Amino acid sequence: RANAMMVTESHADGPAPEPAAAPEPAATAQVEAAGDANQIFLISGDRRLTPGTVPIGTYDIEAHFTSGWVLAGVVSLAAGERVTIDCESAQKSCTLQ
Repeated sequence: RANAMMVTESHADGPAPEPAAAPEPAATAQVEAAGDANQIFLISGDRRLTPGTVPIGTYDIEAHFTSGWVLAGVVSLAAGERVTIDCESAQKSCTLQ
């Protein structure tokens, strides 16, 4: 007669652990350019970004007009914010709309 072997699974007390949550996407803001600047950069530390979807934070605005590059303002962006940066060569500055 063969001996029957019984196998039982061990269960931890309590409910099964929750699966790991996916990391949340980095918070971003939407930046659009307007006015007569040839090009605009948003600068923070070693980051140099063009308008579009950008990470939240505070950026120096650098604009290129026919007379050259100008540090034309500062913008602080919050999550989900939509901002238009309007740069005018006559004032050599940019304003937020």
